[in-house]
Amino acid sequence: MKISQRYEKGTDIFYIEGSFSAMNDRNNTLLLDAASNPALGNIVLNLAETELIDSSGVGLLISIHKKVTRHGAKLAICSIPENVNALFLLTGLSNIFNTFQTEEEALASFSHPK
Repeated sequence: MKISQRYEKGTDIFYIEGSFSAMNDRNNTLLLDAASNPALGNIVLNLAETELIDSSGVGLLISIHKKVTRHGAKLAICSIPENVNALFLLTGLSNIFNTFQTEEEALASFSHPK
């Protein structure tokens, strides 16, 4: 898993490439630190280049969601590939997370409730 990050409109945007797994400790620290920091605000996870999410990755997503919402911020997930979206639908993750087709829609959602 490779993670890159940028900041736009008061939001940290993370780009996840490859396999999303909690087994990648160094990258997870970056995500969990951002999710735990109330000064950072809202977070977008862009999954356009994500190949798969394993069970530990699902747990990591839920942990990030809890940490972000604990300090009053929001998490949006966007650009979900078809195979990853199937996982979201089968597991009910699509009912937990705010998901969007594009990064622009995800960013806009922070100014307007979904």
